[in-house]
Amino acid sequence: MREEGLLNCAQAGLVLDVSTQRVSELVRLRKLTRFEFFGRPYVSLREVGDRLAQQSKGRAAKAEFWSALVNNSESCELKATLFQVGAEAFSAKARRKRK
Repeated sequence: MREEGLLNCAQAGLVLDVSTQRVSELVRLRKLTRFEFFGRPYVSLREVGDRLAQQSKGRAAKAEFWSALVNNSESCELKATLFQVGAEAFSAKARRKRK
């Protein structure tokens, strides 16, 4: 199978917008295949591209969900509840910081 090239962990992290530690974790979890040349780890450009496409789909679906939630007039009660929960969480965090 063609890999279409190899990227080091730093390059893969830039493409995926994650840290190099996350790239290493993806390798450890076998989400990305590790290749080693001259003692340095590399990952497949094809697999990184596939992973990026999956992330984009997930982000689009999440953005679509929140957009529908915000734009739906029937969800006013839910939005008020979410806002209240967020405000309570923020105030609790602020109280902990003051101590």
